[in-house]
Amino acid sequence: MYRMTIVAGPNSGTSYPLEEGETVVGRGQQSSVLLSSSRVSKRHCVLIASNGELVVRDEGSANGTFVNGALVKSRSVSAGDRISVGEYVFEISNAQPRSGALQRRPGLALEGLPSNVLSFPSNLAAPGASALPGGGALTGFDAAGVGAGGVGVGVPVHEDAGANAMPNDLKGKAVWYFENYVMPIFYGFNLKHEWRMICAFVFMGFLGLNLVISVQPLLDANYNIIINETGRRAAFMASEIAERNAPILAAGAEGKTDIGLAENAENVNVALLLDLDQRIIAPAMKAGQFMVNGEESRQVLWAIGQFRKGAEREIVRKAGENVVAVAPVKVFDQRTGKNNVVAVAVVAIDSSIAAMSMGDVGVVYSETLILTALVGALMLFILYRLTLKPLQILNEDMDKVLKGEMTQVSHEFKFEELNSLWDLINSALQRIPRRHERNDVHVEETRPEAFVGPLKMLAEASGIGLVVCGPDRKIVFANSVFEDLSGIRADSALGQQISEVARDQSLAVLAADLFDRVVPGGDPVSEDYDFSGVACTVQVSAFGGSGDGAAKAYAFSVTRKPE
Repeated sequence: MYRMTIVAGPNSGTSYPLEEGETVVGRGQQSSVLLSSSRVSKRHCVLIASNGELVVRDEGSANGTFVNGALVKSRSVSAGDRISVGEYVFEISNAQPRSGALQRRPGLALEGLPSNVLSFPSNLAAPGASALPGGGALTGFDAAGVGAGGVGVGVPVHEDAGANAMPNDLKGKAVWYFENYVMPIFYGFNLKHEWRMICAFVFMGFLGLNLVISVQPLLDANYNIIINETGRRAAFMASEIAERNAPILAAGAEGKTDIGLAENAENVNVALLLDLDQRIIAPAMKAGQFMVNGEESRQVLWAIGQFRKGAEREIVRKAGENVVAVAPVKVFDQRTGKNNVVAVAVVAIDSSIAAMSMGDVGVVYSETLILTALVGALMLFILYRLTLKPLQILNEDMDKVLKGEMTQVSHEFKFEELNSLWDLINSALQRIPRRHERNDVHVEETRPEAFVGPLKMLAEASGIGLVVCGPDRKIVFANSVFEDLSGIRADSALGQQISEVARDQSLAVLAADLFDRVVPGGDPVSEDYDFSGVACTVQVSAFGGSGDGAAKAYAFSVTRKPE
């Protein structure tokens, strides 16, 4: 088993195990080794481990894949070899992981890390896995950067999870389902409709959903309040009838019983005094009849059964739209010395008249809904402007860079998801020639030949191979040391770019890469390269002129490494 470790570039020291099968290196989300850099292609290269052998294969990357300084398409590598991908340099080493243990990167403990350090890409799985405690499996690592040039940390996934593994924790599962089943719907809409239209539709959906989930609980709460209040009213009236008629029934004067004014009270549907056989005692006009029909009679029969079992308080029951209260009429029995239930007072009140309708609730709730809509629209507009402002500034800065008023686009707004876009745009803008006139006033250029004298003297004194190029990267001078190392003759190379006259394609790619990366006035950029077996360090510096940010000359130097 092999392992590769970043020995130069961002996240230096980060290590990745190379399991059996393919390990994809790139900046695309489908990569096993994810490198956040504009100089790395989405699928840059693949390392194939099989039967103890390791092969690196370039996947048609824009900037090429280098092994020990040489540009390669496909090459077998072994421990000690170095692979260059963009600004990253990996060193291959032999490694045998401990069985069942999580492989950690040097100098970094996983315990206690804040949650924002970890990243959980959906495509982390890589072929092959080693067992983890508890039945899990470790299949690969993701190099998740923390800030600019931060430390990466690997996240294990399951062997059978596939390219889009679902996490095991509850929060991870919720995010996974949301990203894989909900967001594709909106992504599909965005392919057909403008982004602002989708925002408007989502907001309208929010208002509709808010109306549904808010009004129904309000109706339920209002209805429960109405039922409780109606039940208390019915119980009070039934108790009053029971207390009024208890002495009369105790005296055996059943014909003198009455229910008072309860029968004519508001919303009262039933007001009766019954014996335990449900025969009506009062009012007198209904005396002798039986209450045997309807939901109310069933509730009264159930209540009588409860009184016979020993219940002593009023019983309130729901009977359709009515609330029925049944109160016991108790008479003292001298033989037993106890109060016996001899009759019941029944009051049924219609609750539907007091309950608010949907229309009434809608009127009451409309003001709240309007305020919610106004506040929500304001919040949506703020988010809309926050999203567009960085892009507007980017557009203005790009125009200024192309006019030569700025050297690169600014990145003042904190928008982590677009960091890679800013880097890519800055890299691309460095390759575009800039204007040398501003406000119709000619800006005097510093000619690249002006740099040849002092640079030539330093190169000869140090034995360094030197090439001086103009702002268009065409050669204006090359010394003899460079001629000897590269085999490029100065007399035939003048006026051409190094990439056009290089005899080795890897040198052409390397030169173009270094020219693209260097920034006028910034630090030099360098890479290792072998010239016919001679290990050297190639370095490119860019010199500014009148302060407009454009490079006026480039110094391409080659220094032999000490043996």
